[in-house]
Amino acid sequence: MLGSWWIGRGIGLVAVLVVAPSCGSQPEEPLLPKEAPPLATPAAPVSRVPDAAALRKKLGPSLSRSREGLEVVETPAGSRRISTNGRFRSAHVATRGADGKKRIDCVTNERELDLVLERGAVR
Repeated sequence: MLGSWWIGRGIGLVAVLVVAPSCGSQPEEPLLPKEAPPLATPAAPVSRVPDAAALRKKLGPSLSRSREGLEVVETPAGSRRISTNGRFRSAHVATRGADGKKRIDCVTNERELDLVLERGAVR
């Protein structure tokens, strides 16, 4: 009796699979555009600053390591988050030394920026 029950159900299942439309049928419209946009984005333009004072003024806030005024926010999941408000960043600074050679340095704080600027003129 149990065997005949499975045979009957199996025949019904095969009938449903044969009659049902295929899941792999292609849509009328392609899912992706024919021409995909380029994957790489163009590089950001180089920012040229005329002198060391202007460069210190421009980079100073982003190189700041001060925690003053930063607020800790607790998320619904129980973790904590702090918005850095544009601080704690780094920058690449290109300079030209007295010998005329170009040099690129990564600076992560205002002291490093001052050392780089003392060594070479900003270009």
